[in-house]
Amino acid sequence: MVNQVSQEDEWEGYPTGRTLLCAAMFFGGLYLSQKGGDVASREWGSLLIGGAALLFTIMDVRSGWAVFYHRPVSRSKEPKLFWASIGTGSALGAGFIVFSVGAMLGYWNP
Repeated sequence: MVNQVSQEDEWEGYPTGRTLLCAAMFFGGLYLSQKGGDVASREWGSLLIGGAALLFTIMDVRSGWAVFYHRPVSRSKEPKLFWASIGTGSALGAGFIVFSVGAMLGYWNP
């Protein structure tokens, strides 16, 4: 007898187009935030990294799957790990955005 796996149990990953856009934002932010760049490009790089982190978190919430450290976790099977991953990703993304916007406005030096 063949074991049928339900669609909820299969980890399908991210939609390709959105994933590529978010990955491009993330790597663009890494490029801009290198030490050799000027201060304005580092701030924009941090803003792009934070935006990409928030977009990845939003995609995780919508799909019901998140990557916690090295393995995918399901919202229905491991809710504590799933929401820990969502909380960590959203806090990091929001932190990058707040600190980069604050540096752009001159509230602190990066």
